[in-house]
Amino acid sequence: MKLSELVARLDTLLAPGEVRDYGPNGLQFEGRAEVSRVALGVTACQAFLDRAAVWGADATLVHHGLFWNGAPLALAGLCFAGDLALWHWSIRLTSVANATLLANAAPIFVALGGWLLFAQRFTGTFIVGMLLALAGAAVLMGQSLSLDPGRLAGDALGLLTALFYAGYILAVGRFLELARIAAAERGYAMEIEPFPEGEDPHALDRRPIARLRFTQNPAVARDPLFDQITRRRSNKEEYDLSKPVSQSDLAKVVGDGDTGTIDPEWIAALREQIVAGIDKEITTPKAYMESVNLMRISAAEVDANPDGISLNGPMFEIGKMLGLVDRAALAEMDGAVFKQGLSGLRATYGSIPALFWIVTPGNSRVEQLEAGRRYVRANLRATALGLGMHPMSQCLQEYEEVAPMYARVHELLGATGKQRVQMIARIGYGPAVGPAPRWPMETHLQAPVT
Repeated sequence: MKLSELVARLDTLLAPGEVRDYGPNGLQFEGRAEVSRVALGVTACQAFLDRAAVWGADATLVHHGLFWNGAPLALAGLCFAGDLALWHWSIRLTSVANATLLANAAPIFVALGGWLLFAQRFTGTFIVGMLLALAGAAVLMGQSLSLDPGRLAGDALGLLTALFYAGYILAVGRFLELARIAAAERGYAMEIEPFPEGEDPHALDRRPIARLRFTQNPAVARDPLFDQITRRRSNKEEYDLSKPVSQSDLAKVVGDGDTGTIDPEWIAALREQIVAGIDKEITTPKAYMESVNLMRISAAEVDANPDGISLNGPMFEIGKMLGLVDRAALAEMDGAVFKQGLSGLRATYGSIPALFWIVTPGNSRVEQLEAGRRYVRANLRATALGLGMHPMSQCLQEYEEVAPMYARVHELLGATGKQRVQMIARIGYGPAVGPAPRWPMETHLQAPVT
């Protein structure tokens, strides 16, 4: 039987589109075109998929699929996949010792990502422990480590492995808070046990990030932020500087012991570093080309591949139709399209009515999860007030070109000693934005078993 025929029959029988659920029901991951053996199971876990492969199944049908709705979990899955793929790729291009040591630099990127995206701070104990652990890993690998110009590509992939792992941990923290809010809406209390089987501070392994226990409890308090979950956005548009954010609204957004400001002088000092950070990223060829390769120009490209940076709307549609806007034009750093784009980014990143940041005393895995929770709640509170929120990460990245901005932002935000900034975001009134492009449900097909 053809896979499309099987899917059509199941859709007719089960009517997945008529069921409101937390995940996309129906085909989740497309596999073989011809299906002769189907394995039935409860959950698409590794053990079930392994057994189905041994049995020779062409497809699987389960009650609990691989995907849930929502960007936080999708981002976590993307980072997890990137971590594994890049590490295995790096082994082919450099030594195992180099690939493993660089992948174990994940705490550096978790600290950076938490500071850039979730405004966490880190204790001196964490920083000292992280450096000792990395030094210990280097000592253990000893003579196996090497610096070979011919292996730099593999070494770079090993370092990217650590970056994806860090993103995975931070994204999971945001997802867990959204799950707790949703559980309360249905009358369940959710208990989170982070890293129930222990954690490796340097690498990703099979141990769970968190164990969730749901207990039905009619008395559980409904979280008023539930209504904002589907309205929440990262509003990356230019904010209206003529419409200030009030101190009382900022206080409502911040919450959870974090910090924000509407002080013009403080914002001006931070704006200088934020705009310098985006300038440096866009004018550094290697960093900029990573963005160009991810751009989707026009609605047709976005629909064909929603992953990436979406550039659509009337101006882009007309520009592409006339041959004025394409990847070559965007990549030409001396061209008019590039200069106009950079000018627009400067205006957008410079439109800062208010700022919000999260600082943590250390950078343990638990603190990273907590930073994700705090950020997503602030984003939901801002949404309820009609405010936009946009993480400003460029000035917090840890590569040589942005080191001066990185140091200055930490200084301005008072992150000293063991503390670490995990997130800084601008807050203001911007134009309404729709949800980010998503793959339609039918494209999320369960992975084939071979």
